[in-house]
Amino acid sequence: MNEALIVNLTSQGMVKRARKALQKNDITWDSLRFRFDSQQGHITPQDIQDSSCSCGIEPPCKHIVAAWLDYIEHHYCEDNAADVIVDLPALFKSAGRDLVRQVYDLHQLTWSHQIKKESGTVSVAIEGQTVQFQQATQMPDLIGDERPVIKLLAVYLYQLTNNDVAEWPKWLMKEREEQLNAHNTHLAMLQQQARQAILHVLELGVSQVREFQLIDFQLLIIPLSKFGARDASNICRRIVGAFRKYRKGEGIRDEQTIIKELCQLLIWIEKLPGKEGNLRGVHNDQLTCVGGYPWQSDSGAHGLTMVFQANDGQWLTASELRAKAQPALDLETVWRSQSFWPDSGSPAMMTGKVLTLRQGEFNEHGQLKRTKSVSADIIETAIIEGYEELEGVDWYQKDYVVIRPKTFFAAEFDTKSQVMRLAYEFGREQIVTFSLPYNHFTVKAILNLHSLQDQQPELVVCQLVTEGDERQLRPFMVKHNNQWVNLYFDKLYGDEHASIQQWIYKDTATSSTPPTDELTVNLSLIYSKVCQFPHITEKDMIQMTAKLDSLGLDIIKSTLRQAAQDNLAALRAAHMLDLLRQRALRLPVFAKHSNLPNHSDAR
Repeated sequence: MNEALIVNLTSQGMVKRARKALQKNDITWDSLRFRFDSQQGHITPQDIQDSSCSCGIEPPCKHIVAAWLDYIEHHYCEDNAADVIVDLPALFKSAGRDLVRQVYDLHQLTWSHQIKKESGTVSVAIEGQTVQFQQATQMPDLIGDERPVIKLLAVYLYQLTNNDVAEWPKWLMKEREEQLNAHNTHLAMLQQQARQAILHVLELGVSQVREFQLIDFQLLIIPLSKFGARDASNICRRIVGAFRKYRKGEGIRDEQTIIKELCQLLIWIEKLPGKEGNLRGVHNDQLTCVGGYPWQSDSGAHGLTMVFQANDGQWLTASELRAKAQPALDLETVWRSQSFWPDSGSPAMMTGKVLTLRQGEFNEHGQLKRTKSVSADIIETAIIEGYEELEGVDWYQKDYVVIRPKTFFAAEFDTKSQVMRLAYEFGREQIVTFSLPYNHFTVKAILNLHSLQDQQPELVVCQLVTEGDERQLRPFMVKHNNQWVNLYFDKLYGDEHASIQQWIYKDTATSSTPPTDELTVNLSLIYSKVCQFPHITEKDMIQMTAKLDSLGLDIIKSTLRQAAQDNLAALRAAHMLDLLRQRALRLPVFAKHSNLPNHSDAR
């Protein structure tokens, strides 16, 4: 028992009145019986509500509260406080089945909580509220937060903290097993529907698919998300979005982007069952914002993309964009002043912060939606760690990376390829290179990047992109002097370096792009042919299998031959070829004793 519990059981005003009465009158004790303010009564150390007083007011009255306050201060100690009794089976029965189901779902999440035990009273701080109890056998034993589900969850967390066995009722386990079986049955049906949708595309060929035929994928999006297969649901969204871009002729009209997404959906279908079963609802996500960058497509669409990292390491994005060149967005104003989500502040304000995102959903391009139903609150400054050793970097599967460079090595503008490169030492005699191609968006970013040779950044946030046969690090944010700097909108360079005209299309350039190796060329040619399935001539098939045979890729050759009887075999072959192509890419890393790739004399 403590004063905080008395306040919860009565009120702050009652405790104040009792303290004033104690200042005016003395209290006398005879064991657990008291005399105070012309009244007499009795208290029970384990339960204030079991106390009595002669004043006739329904307890706990002012006299009982005063007696308890005096007893706590002068007579009560941990030694004569009874052990806290927790009887979960009885408590679950008292709570009712609906409440137990809710707590079972909630206990699977990670909860920040603090538990204290003082004078025989347990206090559990959770969700900004405190739940207290001296025993937990019935729901009325739990004092504090008005939400019964939080009260019950607090007791469960207390049991876990004490390493006590916290078994769930048998009826609940049986019910959940039946639900899981039904869940897996529905998921298997959805997998079969997804397989049929893929086969339909492969029978027609990517180039022959029309808008109305995308409904097979659209009908899968909501059910897959409902049954916990969020990754597969997002893949279906991206397939629909990729087909629409392809049909509109946005960018280069090739089938490879669509084939890659179909491969990812097939991987989800064919993986072992039970890996994605999830009966929980979507809960609030905490995201770390690492900044953003502007972009523009060939069609004139343009915007600002913000980059976030979830607690599981997954990279997520959200964009403010315009589908056409006009009316144009003022991207710097968007960056500095426009609220990105309700209560989130501007993109510049979000950068380097942890946000709680509520009701987050993905659109057909795999990005976080920016609708009125989505909200975000900045809760704290983020602790962002960068890679200090390159061995841990996933160069092929990730779209973004944060790097902590060490010592400046070289900077140059390649006048032939029109690319600015900045290189830093990165431990173990390795050099890492950051690259930015010249266009009207990147002028300030290039000047900022060039100026970093004289200003050591703490962190560099980069987009990983594939350009030709190499993987490039495209920086867009740096942490400098403990401040986040956007290379596209902020300024690190002085006025004496405010022009790059001496580099643009310089005729005396001597650099050139290294020739692509034969393996990469052959893999790319075969891959592009496979992506045209089923519109592959017999002659092309013979040439591809012969080339695969000469390269020693027998498994891919065998898989491709199976495509005559199984259309999905063409997707499997495409996926294996794509993985090989990725591993053949040149990385932005080289030995310290080497020269910068595409070396030129600009400095």
